[in-house]
Amino acid sequence: MLIRLVGHFRHNPKHIDKLISIKGLPEEWMFREGAEGKELIRPWAADVDKNIPIDIRQFCEPTYITFRHPPIERGAKEFIERKQILGIVLDYMTEPGRELWEKIERFMEGTIPRTEQVPQPVVCAKDEHSPFETYAPKRLSTGSLVFEPAQVPDVDLRPYIAAKQPVSVTIASTLPAKFVQQEEQKKVTEEKFSCEACDKVFTKPKALTMHKMKAHKKEKVEA
Repeated sequence: MLIRLVGHFRHNPKHIDKLISIKGLPEEWMFREGAEGKELIRPWAADVDKNIPIDIRQFCEPTYITFRHPPIERGAKEFIERKQILGIVLDYMTEPGRELWEKIERFMEGTIPRTEQVPQPVVCAKDEHSPFETYAPKRLSTGSLVFEPAQVPDVDLRPYIAAKQPVSVTIASTLPAKFVQQEEQKKVTEEKFSCEACDKVFTKPKALTMHKMKAHKKEKVEA
């Protein structure tokens, strides 16, 4: 999903909008399933299509969203509209927006391996008077701020998330048949066989049979 980050002032003194595309964020952080379909949850808002130039729309994931509008007249029902959006907006200058973006940053840092750099959003222009062009702002060691031309970062977290999923293994389906048979035989050998007459315990049924023939058959004869 293409995200427009508003008011993110890090390396951005002019507070120019920033852009980043992130796939794999938890759905419940952005949407809820309503009776009429998927809805955006606050603090998110739908981005305006005209704010997304054609040449960067390859980073968009067109999604149909249900919008609820208040009734025009008192006592009337709310107006429900379902339309396609290309991106979403998050206002960093609000407390809910700032908390959610920091949560997203922590999620990316915990998902992407430490050997890889976590992508940062790019600004849409050098300043408020410049045309739409995406730049990666960087602070030099001297303290000066420079803008380097850069594409919108396209972050796909799904492969990293899938790699961390636990894998369940069933012994019967993965072990060789010969090994399974040996395990079954081992269970049989571990069974105990008791004599009803004297409570002696044997590990093999044949040993129990021989015991009965030698010990208790003689007792029956003498009785």
